[in-house]
Amino acid sequence: MHTPKENKFIQFLKLHTYIIPAILLFQNCSGGFESSTQSTALASSTDTAGTSEVVPGTTLSTRLTPQSTNAVDIPDDSSLVTGRDYYVAPIGMTLSCPADGSFTCPWASIDAAMKSKKLVGGDRLLLMDGDHGTVVLTNAFESPVTIQSLNNKNAHTNSIHFSDTAKNIRIRNLQVWRPESDTSNAFIIRSYGGSSHIILENLDIRSRENAIDYLSWPLERWPVVAALNGIGLSGSFNTVRNNRVMGVVVGISAGPDSLVENNLVDGFCGDGMKGVDRSVFRGNLIKNIVDADPAYHSDGFQSYAADGLIEKLTLENNIILQWTHAQDNPLKGSVQGIGMFDGFYDDLVIRNNLVVTAHANGISVYGTHRAKIVNNTVIQPEGLLTGYPWLKVTAHKDGRPSEDVVVANNLSMTFSFSVSDQYNVIGANNEKVTDVANTFIDFVNFNYHLAKTSPYVDAGVILHAPATDIDYSPRPQGGGVDLGAYEN
Repeated sequence: MHTPKENKFIQFLKLHTYIIPAILLFQNCSGGFESSTQSTALASSTDTAGTSEVVPGTTLSTRLTPQSTNAVDIPDDSSLVTGRDYYVAPIGMTLSCPADGSFTCPWASIDAAMKSKKLVGGDRLLLMDGDHGTVVLTNAFESPVTIQSLNNKNAHTNSIHFSDTAKNIRIRNLQVWRPESDTSNAFIIRSYGGSSHIILENLDIRSRENAIDYLSWPLERWPVVAALNGIGLSGSFNTVRNNRVMGVVVGISAGPDSLVENNLVDGFCGDGMKGVDRSVFRGNLIKNIVDADPAYHSDGFQSYAADGLIEKLTLENNIILQWTHAQDNPLKGSVQGIGMFDGFYDDLVIRNNLVVTAHANGISVYGTHRAKIVNNTVIQPEGLLTGYPWLKVTAHKDGRPSEDVVVANNLSMTFSFSVSDQYNVIGANNEKVTDVANTFIDFVNFNYHLAKTSPYVDAGVILHAPATDIDYSPRPQGGGVDLGAYEN
């Protein structure tokens, strides 16, 4: 039985990544299990301020499009680098002087730097070009200490783990992947429950170095090579932005009070992203599900209420694409878009998302209170009028009804929800797409902006519309707001 103080994301991982006491089990792409002996700690963060309220239109200057093959790097935030710069040598570099962290006498490892007791909040640890092995971080700082490549992304680590004592550590501009000889099932980047305020930016994360060419992998290679999860942060108050994750089981999982934005997950065989309470998932591109295990019910995004309640979760401006490569590729799988199957989900916001899948579940919410599901586009990738994917809002699995829900301005192949005065479920200006080719500019090439002649232009109700669309363009642009995620 879970204790009331237990971090909900730890509970979530126990049910979905198969953690049992003292032994951490990870499901690989073939449904098998491997073990790790590192235990998971419970959350101990005492922070009470959640992720700040999302203001429509506030975002970084970058924007992922369906065609993106990389996340767009963001410049360093100078306000977080207020101290000194120190240096770390790669493995194998010959050092000719006593290490002091200077450029001429760098520390021999990240661990040596952390143990030096010189680092304080605002300092920056610059990794020289080359390999820096496996990184385990335990330090807590009053403000962020940055660890990054000295030059571009020329520094590499095998994996990065944050212990339950780690706090205020920022990792940016690194390459992170396991060597080919490592067949363990684990997270490439992992934090444990007591950790907090971890920032991951501009990282190139892969299960293997050649995961960038995952299309060349035969299907039978995936259970071994891609038996790794990308980012799994069990602690709280995390920021995960502008990272690329490729060739993995689960792309990005984040604990409570997290911001996950402008990341690319490309080539996964489990779930694209997972999140819990008071978190914002914004502007992410999740694409190309691999059919390595047909029994695995993959989701582009999934949230599971392990203790029966997820609060204040926001999903906005995300793109989920089932497959962008040749349709006859044997790796091609099927993915549920946004899966909220085990609520309740209180104060849920799902807006300005594009979901393109052949699966029935485009956006499905089972049990919610005070939800806003507005201006989403949910489409069958080949334009077929199959009756799915659907946008669905229904009761919890135990029969408790959803209440105080607004479903408005959405485009979908079909809908499954009931307007109800009794439960205050409002449906406004939602439309089934009956002619995909004439609705969008070029759906074959993933351009889901509305065609000028589309009947869904100016067909929405401004009362429920976000102030901006999926591209952060202001609404309305004409006589009214458009239906779906894009404003014409």
